[in-house]
Amino acid sequence: MSSDMDDRRTFLRLIGGGSTTVLAGCLGSDTGQSGDGDATTAVDDASTTTARTGGTTNGSVPARYETATGLSDRQRDPSSLSAKDTVAYQSSPKDGQGCSGCQHFIPAKGDDELGACVLVEGRIHPDGWCKLFSPTG
Repeated sequence: MSSDMDDRRTFLRLIGGGSTTVLAGCLGSDTGQSGDGDATTAVDDASTTTARTGGTTNGSVPARYETATGLSDRQRDPSSLSAKDTVAYQSSPKDGQGCSGCQHFIPAKGDDELGACVLVEGRIHPDGWCKLFSPTG
């Protein structure tokens, strides 16, 4: 009976290893060059990301916002920003609180619809909110 168990374990190990290899092959490439339409998907994903972040895809902001000052006159330091997911950023207000009423908000400049934040990376919607909200005044 012991040899039956050893054979079954060996078989399961082989099947498990093969499954991992097959799954890795099925996942495809991150570059969107698998030849079956993934390139279009990669472009669509980038477009969606660009729209969601206000024209940037890497969490950065246009140069005019990089070291701008917020409503409290505090200057933005690009090297010490928090990620949006870390601060629970959302692009809609919460309990009547919105970024445009926060001392950390950097209002939109020129024709921009979105501003920035002294503490949070990326473009920020004036109606947005995060857990770092601190009312002006």
